[in-house]
Amino acid sequence: MKLVPIFVSDNSQDSLWSIHLDGQPKNEFDRFFDLMNNVEWLHAFLVSNMDDLHSGFFGHRAIKSTHDMKRGHLQTELKKLEQTKRFLRNNGINYPEDLNTYRDE
Repeated sequence: MKLVPIFVSDNSQDSLWSIHLDGQPKNEFDRFFDLMNNVEWLHAFLVSNMDDLHSGFFGHRAIKSTHDMKRGHLQTELKKLEQTKRFLRNNGINYPEDLNTYRDE
């Protein structure tokens, strides 16, 4: 097993690492995001973890979703993502611009 850097800050200890298990083709971060792109797996995961999703951090709902994911909802979620990316940049935490094409060699 080895540690693989995902989002690593040069000037802080605030970083995200993943493990890469011996004999596995991908690290756990990449494997998880591959699974997240599988709609059937994602739906089953969300259904089986519904209580956790509704409990959230400090009692707030962790993931806000609608049954049909309308445009307004998606725009709101994208704004939150942009705020997160800005926070990471402002704190010197490097991340790949496009996680779909990110590969740690």
